[in-house]
Amino acid sequence: MDILKIQKALNALNLSKPDLKEDGLNGPKTEARVKVFQNLKGLTADGIVGPLTAAKLFVGSNGPVSGSGIFIKPLPVVSLFGIAEAAKNIALSQAGVKEATGQNDGPAVEMFLDSVGLKKGQPWCMAFLYWCFKIAAGRVNAKNPLIRTGHCLTQLRAMPVENVHSTPEVNDIGIMDLGGGTGHCFMVTGLMGAKITTIEGNTNNNGSRNGNEVTGHIRTVASNMKFIRF
Repeated sequence: MDILKIQKALNALNLSKPDLKEDGLNGPKTEARVKVFQNLKGLTADGIVGPLTAAKLFVGSNGPVSGSGIFIKPLPVVSLFGIAEAAKNIALSQAGVKEATGQNDGPAVEMFLDSVGLKKGQPWCMAFLYWCFKIAAGRVNAKNPLIRTGHCLTQLRAMPVENVHSTPEVNDIGIMDLGGGTGHCFMVTGLMGAKITTIEGNTNNNGSRNGNEVTGHIRTVASNMKFIRF
């Protein structure tokens, strides 16, 4: 988490004086100010800027802040869904979130990567879906069925055979094997005969696996795709 951005966001709210020193260091004063903010928003006052705190801290009255990359958008209510449906709806809620400079960076992307223990600059399509399932698991009181990895093919290989299918259903995680140990992943949001609609990260309007945002696509089901189902 970018402490400097947190400090700037807290100072902009004028919660109390004096302003925090914007030094990028997570000291006791920054933690205390986070707790003040959490108390005001009805959140657990633990001084940690996790996904729920970040969703409120970095979203203003006019929607998600931009500039050096859009932070996460408000999360949907998903407590009544199963974990896959909940994760899909969380993923859909983040459509439009982008990298800061097109280098697999920015506050939202870095949070997705951090959820699987990776630093900025790494591919993040799998990290994005892991993050969605992680948040969903907490909301629906379930165990995250995914392993903690940012590598699509590693995720696929770790799944029990009964969870891996050759044909898609809504809420499946699709894994594309692109050869050479590389891959790309998405969640299936709809079925259209031989085509599917998706929501995915680290992509763009052309369907690239090296894009800079969270967005949806229409993809043709292909032989290099497998579908993880829970």
